Amino acid sequence: MWEWEYLSKLAPIDVLALSCGLAIWIRRRGSLAGWLGSVAFLLTAVTWGLRALIFDSDGPTRIDPYLIRVWLPSLGLTARWCAFAAIVVVAIREITEPRERSGPFSSARWLARILGPLGVTVVLAPLLEQMLEEKFTPVTAILVLLNLAGLVVGVVYVAKFIYRMWAAIQDGCARTTPGRAVGFLFIPVFNLYWIFVAYWGWTRDFNRHVRKKGLQAPRMPQGMTLTMCILALAGLIPYVHMPVSVVNLALLGVFVASACEGLNAIGSASKAPAGATDAA
Repeated sequence: MWEWEYLSKLAPIDVLALSCGLAIWIRRRGSLAGWLGSVAFLLTAVTWGLRALIFDSDGPTRIDPYLIRVWLPSLGLTARWCAFAAIVVVAIREITEPRERSGPFSSARWLARILGPLGVTVVLAPLLEQMLEEKFTPVTAILVLLNLAGLVVGVVYVAKFIYRMWAAIQDGCARTTPGRAVGFLFIPVFNLYWIFVAYWGWTRDFNRHVRKKGLQAPRMPQGMTLTMCILALAGLIPYVHMPVSVVNLALLGVFVASACEGLNAIGSASKAPAGATDAA
């Protein structure tokens, strides 16, 4: 029997291993970092599944103790080391190949600004839920404030990023303005619909803008962005909000990195001399 409530009480390090593994796997497919990320993601997912199957509210069921004492911790430890190794490989590549970060939109900087604070919020959420059920202490109060601070900082940078990405494709045919794209996300209930416009709609308008102008720029992942928006709504469902939020945070990282790459491409094209794009 699946104990989905158990997933909301997982160790923060496991949450990080899953989210980082998935993000690096998607972003660095075929590379060493991508393979390490895939192993981290799959091993963490298998560990979660096994734990959810063999544990219930009364403790472990009739399962071989050796599996519980040795194999599950070993799988979890291997997943964490693979996630750490993947992060190190990506960091080394970013440092040794600075040209990838050139341009007005630095993917490393924006990922740190957005995923850093939001990642803190996602990691602390299950821990705070468990602590608040037991006893409210000064440590709990500090963690609550830290959680709220991460949420506020993350939301501010997400809003800033959305504004800038919409401002970059204002050619008279965009479906909304930068101000509306950001402002309507703060309207209760209506924002459940508007996230599809702000994110998925932008990928569609960006791809149309590139085709219309004949620019050399990568296509934005419309299917993945639509999935991200759907998962944002699924995250409102009790008991599954934690795993869904982790996966969605990883997808958000892929979206931000892809958007930075595309925005840098159209920014470089707009600064090129007249006729340079056609000559290419």
